[in-house]
Amino acid sequence: MRVLVAGGTGFIGKHLCRVLLSDGHQVAILSRTEKPSIENISRFSWNVPLESILKNMDAVVNLTGESLAQKRWSPKNKSLFRESRIQSTKKIVSAMAAMPQPPSVLVNASAVGYYGDRGEQILTEASPSGTGFLADLCKEWEAEALQAKSSKVRVVRLRTGLVLGKEGGALPRMIHPFKFFVGGPLGSGKQYVPWIHIEDVAGLIRFSLESEKVEGPLNVTAPQPIPNQEFCEALASVLRRPCLFRVPAGVLKSVLGELADLILGSQRAIP
Repeated sequence: MRVLVAGGTGFIGKHLCRVLLSDGHQVAILSRTEKPSIENISRFSWNVPLESILKNMDAVVNLTGESLAQKRWSPKNKSLFRESRIQSTKKIVSAMAAMPQPPSVLVNASAVGYYGDRGEQILTEASPSGTGFLADLCKEWEAEALQAKSSKVRVVRLRTGLVLGKEGGALPRMIHPFKFFVGGPLGSGKQYVPWIHIEDVAGLIRFSLESEKVEGPLNVTAPQPIPNQEFCEALASVLRRPCLFRVPAGVLKSVLGELADLILGSQRAIP
C-alpha cells in the first residue's frame, strides 16, 4: 500500500513508518518539521494542497496532535491541544471529501481518555464516553474523523492507552525516579493503567490498514490493564529498585494542575 502518515515524526509515527517499510509498503510523511528522520520516506508539508498528495495514496494514518503530557493544561495550551488535533483532521477529511477517488481508509488517532475517569469499570469499544476536558477533546476529534466515512472510505479510530517503548513516550520519564530510589505509586495507586507496547501499537495500526473488516473505534491497549500500584511494582522489580515513595494525589494536582487528571484518571480499557 501507499500510506501517508500525518505526524510521522513523533514517537509512534517514526516506529510505525519503520514497520510499514519493513512490510514492503510505500510510506510518506505529512509533517511540519524540515525532513523525516527515516531513509526512503518522502516528506510533504501541510502547506501543499492535500488533494495533490492524497491522490497518490491508498491509506492515511493521522497521528497529529500536540503532546498532552509536556505542558500544563492552561487555557492557552488547551486551545493548542484542541487546534493541533481538530484542524489537522479537518484538513485531511476536507481534502478526502473533495476527491472522486480518495484513499480507501483513514486511521485516525484518539485516546482512552475518551472514556473519562471510570474507576474499576471494564471499558470496551462499545462503552459510552465520559466527562472532562480529555473526554470532550477525544469526542470532538473522533467526530471530525468520522466525517470522512463514506461508501469509499473506511474510518478507524485508535483509542490509544499508555504507549511504552525505550525510544520515547512516557516510559523514560517514569523510570527516572526509580533510578534514584524514589519511585512509587501515584495517587491511590488503584487507578487502572491501560498500557501497551509500541510494537503492538504499530501492529494494530497495520492490522487496521490491511484488514477491511476493521472499522470504528479500536482500543489500542494490552488485554490486561493493571492498577498503577501493580504497574509501579513491576517497573521497580525490573529496575531492581524499591517501590516505596507514594506521591499523593494532592501533591500531583498542586504541581501539575489539571494535567494530573491524565495520571490519576482510571481507564480499565480492553481491546
